[in-house]
Amino acid sequence: MAFAAQLFATYLLLLVVSFGPGYVFVRRLGWNRLETLCAAVGLSHLFIYLAATAIYLLGWGPAAYGVVTLACVVLCGFGARRFGGFFVGRTVRRTVLGFALLLGWGLLLLAMVRNCSGGMWAGDYWEHYERARFFVERRDPSYQFLDMYSLPARPPFINLLAAFVLGQVGDSFAVYQVVFQFLNLLIYLPL
Repeated sequence: MAFAAQLFATYLLLLVVSFGPGYVFVRRLGWNRLETLCAAVGLSHLFIYLAATAIYLLGWGPAAYGVVTLACVVLCGFGARRFGGFFVGRTVRRTVLGFALLLGWGLLLLAMVRNCSGGMWAGDYWEHYERARFFVERRDPSYQFLDMYSLPARPPFINLLAAFVLGQVGDSFAVYQVVFQFLNLLIYLPL
């Protein structure tokens, strides 16, 4: 798959699983639109985290990720009529536009990186990539990341979210980078 197609598939998948499933459940809570947006993203990611954890622990193959994605698409279908009205609001539209601009800017900056050396920080980035692949490939739980850290050395939340996407789109380092670019930027929404 060409990288441009992989990038498009990655972000399409991230958009589907990052908002719709949670929105179906939080839309009636009476919160303002920004609170609803943040809660929808948080609940959607909690759902993906729990599903990815179950897939790993039960030893299911990559097809299980597709089943979860299909469930997310079905949940999005339940809220589809209200999506348009939700994003019409000025505050939400400006927030989403700001997120999109920062994401585009981050991707441009990422495209300029020729070598991920980063001094002593490169190991951290590579360790997270190894952790995401650990869950996709179902490696042995005694595996040592960077030949020194065990599995419980870091919380697995973001790595399981990334593994969910990598398991469907491809687990190359480039795909991992754009997935983490999106996931790390989500802090913008509550700010």
